[in-house]
Amino acid sequence: MRTVNRCPPDKTIIIYIYKNVMEGSGGMATKQQTAKAIEHMPMLKTVEQMSRISGIGENKLRELMDKGEIEYVQNGNRRLLADSAIWDWYERNKVAVNMQWERR
Repeated sequence: MRTVNRCPPDKTIIIYIYKNVMEGSGGMATKQQTAKAIEHMPMLKTVEQMSRISGIGENKLRELMDKGEIEYVQNGNRRLLADSAIWDWYERNKVAVNMQWERR
């Protein structure tokens, strides 16, 4: 049995299985469709990665970590951030919208 996988990671994975039947009954190709490929995203992200994802600058993220406003994990010289740390900081620092509009 030979398995061939030729598909881009963002498309539905199609696996073609070619059966080699020995006793002259003929070969038959079958097609099985599996779930969409899952893009790998790390649980903890570097400052550079989090900056691209969140839109907050790298220097601002480092400043917030230095002040102790955002939780992070120290791994050697690298500081790693979780998505939840950014959302927690956002919830503590967001400005509420004033909904008192007058109609004229």
